Amino acid sequence: MWLPKRWLSELVIGSTIIVIFLGSYALSEKHILSVATDLLGFTDQIPFFIFIPHGVRVVAIYLLRERAIFPLLISHFLLYDLFSNMPPTWAYVPLALVGTLSAWLSFELLRWAHTSAYYISDQPKYRVNRIGPPLLAGILAAVINSLLSFAVLFTSDVKYGEIELLLGYIFGDILGLLVLLVLFFSLRYWVDNLRE
Repeated sequence: MWLPKRWLSELVIGSTIIVIFLGSYALSEKHILSVATDLLGFTDQIPFFIFIPHGVRVVAIYLLRERAIFPLLISHFLLYDLFSNMPPTWAYVPLALVGTLSAWLSFELLRWAHTSAYYISDQPKYRVNRIGPPLLAGILAAVINSLLSFAVLFTSDVKYGEIELLLGYIFGDILGLLVLLVLFFSLRYWVDNLRE
C-alpha cells in the first residue's frame, strides 16, 4: 500500500508545480508585462520585467531536488503549447531541457562547492535555512539558463541575437526569483512564528 500512496503524493506534488509554473507565467505575461509597458514605457519586444516562473523553478528544486525535474520539464512543454509568442518548434526540447536543468545544475554546483543550498527540513534551531544559498543558486541558474537559451536561439533569428535581450532575460529571471523567495521565506517565517 505504500507504493500507491507514494505515487499519488508525487502526482499531487508534480501537478502543483505545473499549475504554479503555468499560473505564474500567465501572471507575468498578462499583468506584470502590461504594467511595465504602460507605466515604465517599455516595449513589447523586451523580456518580462519580472519573470516569476524562474522563481518557481528555483523554489521547486530548492524544496524537492531532483523530484521537481520531471514536473518542470512537463511545465515547459505545456507552456510552449498553451501560450503564444513562443520560440520556434525545433527549439522546444533544448529550451525545455535548459530551463529545467539550469536550476538543478546550479544547486548541484553549489553542493559540489560545499555550500548547502538545498532546503533541509530537519535543521536545528541554530542552523535554519537562509535565503542566501537559494538566491545564489537562482542567480547562477538565471545566468546559465539565459546563456544556454541564447546559444540555442542565436542561429534561429536576429531578434534573439541581441545582447540587450540576453541581459533583460537575466534581469527578469533574477527579479522574479527575488519576488518568489521573499514571499516564500516571509510565509515560512510567519508559519514558524505561529507554531511558537
